[in-house]
Amino acid sequence: MNDAAAPRIDPAQAQHPGRRESQQDACGFLAPADAATAAHAGHLAVLADGMGGGRNGQWAAEQAVQCFIDTYRSKAADEAVPAALQRAMQAANAVVHDEAQRLSAVDRMGTTLAAAVVLGQQLHWLNVGDSR
Repeated sequence: MNDAAAPRIDPAQAQHPGRRESQQDACGFLAPADAATAAHAGHLAVLADGMGGGRNGQWAAEQAVQCFIDTYRSKAADEAVPAALQRAMQAANAVVHDEAQRLSAVDRMGTTLAAAVVLGQQLHWLNVGDSR
């Protein structure tokens, strides 16, 4: 990868609750600390919008984001970005689903999720639910 061609990434986030008292959103970023990891993993941004009201939606969003980032962080150099995104999405889904089952709240707890990776001049993304 030609570093001169790679865009500068300065992640940031802001949110406004609108008319609601609170939001059940969570976001996170993964910016590799070393050039070797950045060359194969790129920069990751993840956003989740919890569903289910109360703390269940907030928990689902926060845990999905954290699990997604932790799973993507383990991306091997020979793993394709789309495969790593898919693997991270499946891990995040499992964490939320397992907790919803434990709480008998499968129909009342969940989250949408959108993730994007910038790698050189490429953008890879996925979304689950209506958060595009």
